Amino acid sequence: MLRSVNDLLNMAEFQSFVGRDEELQLMRGQLEVEERQWNTLHFHGFNGIGKNALLKRFMKISSVANMIYLDTEKGIRSPQHFLDNIAKKLYEHNNRTNKISIDITKPYTTFNITDCLNIIADKNPPFILLFDSLELWNPIMEWLFESFIPKLSVKVRLISAGRDSLEGKWLRSNSWDLLVKNVQLKPLNKEHVHEYLKTVGVVEPALRHTIVKLSNGIPFAMNLCYKLINESGQQIETADFKQIIRILCQTILDELDISTKQRSLLDAVSVVGQFDKELLMHITGQTISYADFDQFCNIQIITKAKEGWSILDGIRNWIQTDFKEHSPELFSRYKKRALEVLHRRWNAADPLKRRSLFLENVYAVENKLLQEYYFLGDETVYDIRTALQEDIASIMEIWKNRHLNTLQSVNDGTEQEKLIQSVWELEPAAIKAFWEKDRIVGFTAIVSLTNEARKVFLKNDLYRNYLLNTKTEENERLFWIGAAAKKDDYEALNAVYRYFFEHLMDNCLCTVMFPTDYDVSGLMSLGFKELPWGSSVSPSGKKFRMLQVDFREISLLQLLTTSYPVKTKKSIPISEGIQWMKKLLLSFYDFESDSELFEETMAIIGIKNDATSGKTIRLSIKDAIKEIGSRTEKDRMMMRSIELTYIDRIGSNEIAAERLHLSTSTYYRYVRKGIEKLALQFIK
Repeated sequence: MLRSVNDLLNMAEFQSFVGRDEELQLMRGQLEVEERQWNTLHFHGFNGIGKNALLKRFMKISSVANMIYLDTEKGIRSPQHFLDNIAKKLYEHNNRTNKISIDITKPYTTFNITDCLNIIADKNPPFILLFDSLELWNPIMEWLFESFIPKLSVKVRLISAGRDSLEGKWLRSNSWDLLVKNVQLKPLNKEHVHEYLKTVGVVEPALRHTIVKLSNGIPFAMNLCYKLINESGQQIETADFKQIIRILCQTILDELDISTKQRSLLDAVSVVGQFDKELLMHITGQTISYADFDQFCNIQIITKAKEGWSILDGIRNWIQTDFKEHSPELFSRYKKRALEVLHRRWNAADPLKRRSLFLENVYAVENKLLQEYYFLGDETVYDIRTALQEDIASIMEIWKNRHLNTLQSVNDGTEQEKLIQSVWELEPAAIKAFWEKDRIVGFTAIVSLTNEARKVFLKNDLYRNYLLNTKTEENERLFWIGAAAKKDDYEALNAVYRYFFEHLMDNCLCTVMFPTDYDVSGLMSLGFKELPWGSSVSPSGKKFRMLQVDFREISLLQLLTTSYPVKTKKSIPISEGIQWMKKLLLSFYDFESDSELFEETMAIIGIKNDATSGKTIRLSIKDAIKEIGSRTEKDRMMMRSIELTYIDRIGSNEIAAERLHLSTSTYYRYVRKGIEKLALQFIK
């Protein structure tokens, strides 16, 4: 029963606290730890990550009565200042419990206070000391760990929080490093952010998604975003985004004790996901000493990463967005320099190493779709295994009940789960199970679309239009289905997405089908084209679209990190363009030997002469053929005529006409008109 406004405030505070289950369990462990295993538990992280809220939450839910919390906004100036403050807390504790008489008028000594704490702990162990904001206690830290804490009984347990980890020289020299457990607080995961937003009353899905992305799981950012958006009537415009990001960015930077140079270096490293000394120097064009680099990496918002160092994801996004807004030219220059290094490293790396470098390139080129799934949320590592026969039933159940996109319903009547067993029998490695401990939390299926696989998928009407109108292509893969076992398991969902995106690098022809109400704009930004003639409708009436992109000659990385595809640089009359295209198709595989034709083609398409120019031109033509062929059935037949004649080179014109079931005159008309359309694609 609520008795006062304070009860309401306490309830609101209690309900709005989300996550931190592992940290709270560590704190509970301090109540039970054996005396020989005594240690001090210290939580650290930048201001706004939730240290204060964590300690107060523990106080609220703990069943231990012997506990005092000490925090001062202005810091602790001296040992006596500390002793006076803790004496006041002991006096308040005495009023609640009547354990020991405390006279706060006396100037208490270290012995007085430690003796009092030890007596209380001995009568009713353990006694918990919660010390908050230790970054403000610098004047007494050495005294605290050398003269105060050592005099405490092991029945007194210490839990603290501060901006920095406890790693001072005086700690290492006195073996304290063996008794201090430092725990860095990290941002909350997406599930906890959604839980918080539900509690505070944000129900509109798009707005919730916006706050999740903007706050990146950082508690103070969650609160600020909610407050600002709520003040605007839960409506948000582009200008509001900029204001919120500027406030978030400035709030974080104001808390950091950094120089002007270090501030500029933060801008520089925000353009990449991870950085090292060489990359940072190349981006800025500056020489940086090892000492300066080490000092820079000690800034609270920078953490050790797999391949060097990284700004915390959410904060990196804020700094990058703010940097791009106030210094767009410098941002573009830094980004170009970063890509030069990353692309060079990519070319020199072995295949396994290339995957991690791919992520860095993706971040630097700012593809929003890929960034969303690579760089947001918790990077939980799963054991990804090729599915076994005994896994198939679980995977089929996951697909029937969940979907890759939690906003979509999988009950669309396509019954694709019926194909899972057949696909696994044909290609077991196509289906991957994502394991966490002893359970499957998700799966993916990427299928090599061989002749045998096409026969399997013809059993499902969803793929019939596409399969009946295409032939088997070399190294074509169907990015088929994938899902997480739980709807709100955002870590598993992101892992599934990351797996799909990583395998776009495998130099294959990528084919994928999505419901028409699914947002595919991000995929289009990667070069995917829609194939209207391959679309389908499920028995329940749900419409699906077929998308495809060819990365067999020009990799996804090249597409993202270069200007390909490029616009026409040389203008020529239509009649000359048609003659140029005829010559180019006639010598499709060896036009490089005709230097005049080769140079003219590079000028028209607008590319530089390098080792990959020929491949780039051929892929440009193939892509144009696919794009034109996707418009209408007649266009598809025109482009198919050109493919059979000039690219596949199946034989005489009569053979090509027969293959297409066309009369000779119609075939010639289609080829002539097709060449004209293809030329216009480049010279219009």
